[in-house]
Amino acid sequence: MDIFARKLGPNMPLSIKLGYKDMKVKFQKSAGALSYNIKLNFILKLSVFLDSKNFPEIKGMHDKELLYDEVQFELSVLTYNLQDTTYTTLLDWHMPSSKFGMRHYPHRNSMNMSPSDYFSFLAQFADELNENKAIINNRLKEGVQYPYGVPEFKTNTWIENDAMYYIFT
Repeated sequence: MDIFARKLGPNMPLSIKLGYKDMKVKFQKSAGALSYNIKLNFILKLSVFLDSKNFPEIKGMHDKELLYDEVQFELSVLTYNLQDTTYTTLLDWHMPSSKFGMRHYPHRNSMNMSPSDYFSFLAQFADELNENKAIINNRLKEGVQYPYGVPEFKTNTWIENDAMYYIFT
């Protein structure tokens, strides 16, 4: 991301840790090909470090935390099963702008980011999410085979409002 190159210099090795908290899962009977049947709302915890462990030339920096932030995040998918294979399409994942738009700085920041830098970081992160969505959907389009193969039954999923069921036939 441009913000790290501008603040640290080009080609600095970074390590990113992601986590989450306060996850809410919503199931909904899908109303069509562009309608989700699973939606996740959570707080994304994002930490960015200099990666001195794998790059000894910056060893004196000791995996210094550059940035820590928590942002509201939404993810919606359309998923279904057919003959012991799960097919999933990532419909949307984003940071709702109304949730983070009022903040001017990340929770922790050792890069002396200005409010303009922080806004730039969030915009670049949103762009990266859109690019990665296409990559993930391309990898999932062939489906994911279940890790078992029992000829006596097939597994299917049924999603209703506020519930998800696995059906073995």
